[in-house]
Amino acid sequence: MKALLVKTAIGLGLLCALPALASAQGWQPTRSIKMICPYPAGGGTDQIARIVALQLSKRLGQQVVVENRGGAGGAIGAKAIADAGAFAVVIEALAELLAARITKEIPIPTIGIGASAECDGQILVLEDMLGLSPRVPKFVKEYAQIGAGIEAAVKAFATEVRTRAFPTADYTYPMCDEVGEVTKKTKMTGS
Repeated sequence: MKALLVKTAIGLGLLCALPALASAQGWQPTRSIKMICPYPAGGGTDQIARIVALQLSKRLGQQVVVENRGGAGGAIGAKAIADAGAFAVVIEALAELLAARITKEIPIPTIGIGASAECDGQILVLEDMLGLSPRVPKFVKEYAQIGAGIEAAVKAFATEVRTRAFPTADYTYPMCDEVGEVTKKTKMTGS
């Protein structure tokens, strides 16, 4: 149950980006917004949806109403989302049979994140698939382990900056075509 709540919180948390996107594009809702929760009222997912809805209402200046459409392993809620005009549905951490059922029952593409190859498309969190996250869900395949390489690069950069080995003339724009000798060096202060 705890894992479901965490995953739901992450998924619903993405909705919090809506106000930032709205203001960045000059869009403001002109009527109330319906948030469909594909689980029954009173459960953990519903409670999180209501908390997110309250915050969205404050930020957008419009009422956000949570409508519970539970049942059929999320298929009823997914159908309601499709009927509302969504262009796609993201399905996260769902059993393969349920993902297949939802994919077959709705007319829009399903994008899976831990919901099997039965979905129309797939997505992963970049930091997880690159091996940058300390713990990843079961459904994440790590395609690389670049954390150590990034750490080494940052340390090398910091060392070269502190010792003034970087930037050299090769990485600096001169005042004129002729690169002259630097006549004054300032001592770097700080860390």
